[in-house]
Amino acid sequence: MPGIFLGCSVLFIVLMASPITDAEPGSEDVGPKIVSVIHKCTGKQYRVTCRVKTQRDDDETIVYWLINNDFAESVYPDDSTQRVRTKTKSADHEHLATLMFKKVLPEDYSANLTCVALSPVGFDQSTTTLKKCDPKMMLKKRRECKMAE
Repeated sequence: MPGIFLGCSVLFIVLMASPITDAEPGSEDVGPKIVSVIHKCTGKQYRVTCRVKTQRDDDETIVYWLINNDFAESVYPDDSTQRVRTKTKSADHEHLATLMFKKVLPEDYSANLTCVALSPVGFDQSTTTLKKCDPKMMLKKRRECKMAE
């Protein structure tokens, strides 16, 4: 009788230690990867866009922004003017999450902005801060400043 319980225990441990995935044999599921963080300012507005690549079509990846380790919606809960908003878009193994500042305040430059990409098979994150937009760097046609991390 003890042998049966020992066998069940070993089977349980093996099942718990093995990832359950529908990946093809020989292929390995890879978590999301942040490939770029782009800063773009146009006069008073400032956008930070996080671009994430994923491996699978049926991907369950979510991408979101944290401001000083809190959700943007928690940092600015009653922001009726929507001074800070977030927007996400997903298509063809790519996810974009944009943090938009309608008006940048001096304290915004000291905030840590963290893009988080999370899926059942892994995660990635990248932290940045707002950069002062040099008017000399602005593109003449669009009046925008674009900086990559």
